[in-house]
Amino acid sequence: MAIKILFVIPSLRGGGAEKVVLEILRNIDRKKFQPELVVLSSEGEYQDLVPKDIKFFDLKKSSAKHAVFSLAKLVNKEKPDIVLGTVEQIIILSYLIKFFLKTKPIVINRCSNFFSIKTTNKFIKFLESLALRNSDYVIGVSKAMGEDLIKNFRVKEKKIKLIYNPVDIRRVKELAREPVKEYFKRRPVILGCGRLAEQKGFSFLIKAFKIILEKFPMATLLILGKGEKERELKLLTKELKIEDKVKFLGFSKNPFKYMAGADVFVLSSLWEGMPGVLLEAMACGTPVVCSDCKSGPREILAPDTDFNFQTKSIEFTKYGVLIPPQNPGLLAEAILKLLKDSDLRKKYFQLGRERVKDFSIEKIIKQYENFFLEITKNYE
Repeated sequence: MAIKILFVIPSLRGGGAEKVVLEILRNIDRKKFQPELVVLSSEGEYQDLVPKDIKFFDLKKSSAKHAVFSLAKLVNKEKPDIVLGTVEQIIILSYLIKFFLKTKPIVINRCSNFFSIKTTNKFIKFLESLALRNSDYVIGVSKAMGEDLIKNFRVKEKKIKLIYNPVDIRRVKELAREPVKEYFKRRPVILGCGRLAEQKGFSFLIKAFKIILEKFPMATLLILGKGEKERELKLLTKELKIEDKVKFLGFSKNPFKYMAGADVFVLSSLWEGMPGVLLEAMACGTPVVCSDCKSGPREILAPDTDFNFQTKSIEFTKYGVLIPPQNPGLLAEAILKLLKDSDLRKKYFQLGRERVKDFSIEKIIKQYENFFLEITKNYE
């Protein structure tokens, strides 16, 4: 009999954690597993990515705190072998429903972000710690995140499983071939992609771009994504008098065509979990410049080096460029070096595409499948 897994996410909005869950749902072996999806609200750009052959439940709730009884009732009815949640509010929710369950599914929480940095509210951090410690298993998407879970949330090491984010390389390359009719007439083109929030550090990228324009006055900065900081970031471009050179393109269902066309991809984040967008850019063959933030980027670009989040200089690693977070000057210097050195760009084009194979959807999905099989066998 197939193992029934209930995946729980907040919504179908364009977030990285939701995207990974949908990738798992689309690719997991239907002969061995029966995946089902629960969302608090079905709103979002990813509605058309939900597989048609799975059970889909919309709780129609505005937040996790309003969904406790609804989710507990659904779990009691569906009787899944595994409940897997991701994103902070769902992790807390998975703990709260335990008090109302008649069944005892294996509860797995997948941590997609570096919680000790992201969570500033002490009460929420307490609830997160409580929920994570009471999970049966916790999936961390980077080694540094696993260390953070042990040190700052007191999760037992034996409960933690490392599984990186997957990349559907074949799909990325296929969509990357779609032509882009505008934005690439002026060169060079620099691309940033992500939610327009404090975490992503787009203000530092915009300030770095102002410096780049002194050397490349025809350059264009494209920013894909939407979020609460959009108005603030647009005002910043006006203050710097570069609003005509920075294009805010909003959310795109196919960011890969922009990645493939860009000369450099930049991830300017203050913190991460395991940035899938960085892997996708590498799959497109685009040279990457990335802030050496907690966590993920160093594990991707310099996997053989120790964690080093205190660096004060630019590192040209084997697979891409690492720079200190929140440093527009060094960010601009790193981008300029890539723009001026065609041999370096060619090197990262080749090595980046090779490195991303370690995160292929086939390899990562197999890790999830083996993990699910292992824990249900132990559970029985």
